[in-house]
Amino acid sequence: MPFFEKMGYELEKRSAMLSGNTRHIYFGGSIPMIDVFFDKLDYNHPIDYRNRLEIHPYCVSLADLLLQKLQIVQINDKDLKDAMLLFLAAQVSDTDKDAINAKYIAKLFSDDWGFYHTATTNLIKIRDSMAGVKVLTDDHRKVISEKVDLFLKIVEETPKSGKWKSRSKTGTRKPWYKEVSDWE
Repeated sequence: MPFFEKMGYELEKRSAMLSGNTRHIYFGGSIPMIDVFFDKLDYNHPIDYRNRLEIHPYCVSLADLLLQKLQIVQINDKDLKDAMLLFLAAQVSDTDKDAINAKYIAKLFSDDWGFYHTATTNLIKIRDSMAGVKVLTDDHRKVISEKVDLFLKIVEETPKSGKWKSRSKTGTRKPWYKEVSDWE
């Protein structure tokens, strides 16, 4: 993209070739790395941004930010902490207005057992790993735990599709997520 080149960034051509031109990574400039996705983030589970970018004037919605964390099969400590911060900073709601839209996310999960499985596993990890985060107060842990529990309740109570029910019978005996290499 000419804009990034004018700003002193260089396209990582190998990653662009491997991603099928759905993602560009730029290095250089004042920010060491810029990651650009076209229409969707497609790592372990896809997150489609089409018709969602207008929700917030400066970034993706809080629901989409949380989905970026929940879709990670091999979630790490940093991503768990990022999700904790989202739960501390925002309400769980059925709208995207200054909140994490649990209704939107639960609807996505109700049609995709694999994403549901990864995300609910990660929600439990978020709650269980709080004890090891020293900067969290007891009040912080309580708020996060209550929001995670509410979130899980909304997800579980949302009716599941026939596709979801059929795939749930196979469970983890068959891969439920896309493998991601270092360059994707």
